[in-house]
Amino acid sequence: RAWWSAGLLGAPGGLTLELNARAVIETAVAGVPSGARNLVVLKITKVALVYAVLDSARSINAAHAQAAVAVFEYSETVLRVRDASAKIHSVEMIAMRIEEALQASPKGLSNTEISTHLNGNVGQLVLDAAKEKLEREGRASFSSERGTGGRPKGIWHASKPRSKTINVNAA
Repeated sequence: RAWWSAGLLGAPGGLTLELNARAVIETAVAGVPSGARNLVVLKITKVALVYAVLDSARSINAAHAQAAVAVFEYSETVLRVRDASAKIHSVEMIAMRIEEALQASPKGLSNTEISTHLNGNVGQLVLDAAKEKLEREGRASFSSERGTGGRPKGIWHASKPRSKTINVNAA
């Protein structure tokens, strides 16, 4: 049941929600999972209410609802970008820690040793992404080594530091 049918708007002397504004909000939340839909409707309507009050309006109209939906969509986009950025940053930070450990271990490190070095506090997806990034960028390499028996042991090695050359002829 939509919260506006519960009488939260439209009290005597209060603001009303115009039908066209209600339609704008309902359209905006159509793809929201049902468990979160009422909360999203409430948040959008609160922002639309602020726009209506700033407009000195007696009702929330479609323009107020559209502005509120735009604010909500922008906020969601910012959160998704921030989350993606944090994940990228996390993978790079873990890659740097692994690279430092590999450079300090001339014989290389196994996957278990790398995980132990990171105190076991890194999820497997991030750990795999960090090692793949190191290998793709040529900062580390992976090889299998046969031991005295059983399956081969996978070892990660730091790549030799690349010397930086300066091109003095570059303009």
